[in-house]
Amino acid sequence: MEYCPSLTWVEQRGAFIPNIKPPKNWKTGVERFYKEGGKEKIERDTKNFSDSLETILGKPELKLRWDKEQGLDGISLGVQEGIYLNENECWQEHNLGTKSSLIAIGIILNYYKELSKYIRTSI
Repeated sequence: MEYCPSLTWVEQRGAFIPNIKPPKNWKTGVERFYKEGGKEKIERDTKNFSDSLETILGKPELKLRWDKEQGLDGISLGVQEGIYLNENECWQEHNLGTKSSLIAIGIILNYYKELSKYIRTSI
């Protein structure tokens, strides 16, 4: 399988953390993703996701960070938790626990599902 995000158990933190890399050629789809309303769709989906989690996990404080060339490049899950696209184009988590990792991976997978509609497969 070419693209397979996962969760990794970190014993010393007692939590699963996400291991996510962008799909191949992902940057080729960002411009069209924006033009076709992808950002607005992901923001709507994220709000719905957050609202649906409220009854079982409490409503997370989600803030999405967008970059013109990279698309979604950060998710803040409260004051001290987040996940951000680093300079190596890999997602780097900061203080995520299992619950926030599951929320983050859900949002990122939904984003890449939407972005994949616009990715050029041959360059």
